Amino acid sequence: MAFDIGDPKQLKKLVNSIEWSNRKLEKYRQHRMRAVTQFVGSHYGDGGSTEKVPINLVNAFTSIYLRRLSVNQLRALVTTRNRQLRAAAAEYTIAIDRQLEDIKPEEAINSAYLEAMFGLGMVQVGLNDGKIYVDSIGADDMIIDLAHSSPTMAREVL
Repeated sequence: MAFDIGDPKQLKKLVNSIEWSNRKLEKYRQHRMRAVTQFVGSHYGDGGSTEKVPINLVNAFTSIYLRRLSVNQLRALVTTRNRQLRAAAAEYTIAIDRQLEDIKPEEAINSAYLEAMFGLGMVQVGLNDGKIYVDSIGADDMIIDLAHSSPTMAREVL
């Protein structure tokens, strides 16, 4: 059965599910916030760590790993074993590379890597007015459906 936003019962059920999931994720978000506070250090103004340490090891660790994981300019590769289709595959490669240059997914992917250092990194890919977009979703902005008992069923992320 498809979700009908006009149905008050279904809408109430959705709101209750979101509220329940947010309550369940609150402890995770608090742990994540403590880790991010350690990452930014004690010199970040009011939101930084209260612990003054000479070397911020969390920041050092994160910087080192992000350099290894970071994505530079993405490139496409379209191949085929069929000789007659090789020219078309090359044209698709060029077209996809142009799309990748326009949408710049590297920024979103690298941002998701940073989020993943503190728990969960998520990238949203979609179409908006016929154009592809790629955005990183911060852990505080995610709503995860935790009501399902199976991880494969908990696939609704808003």
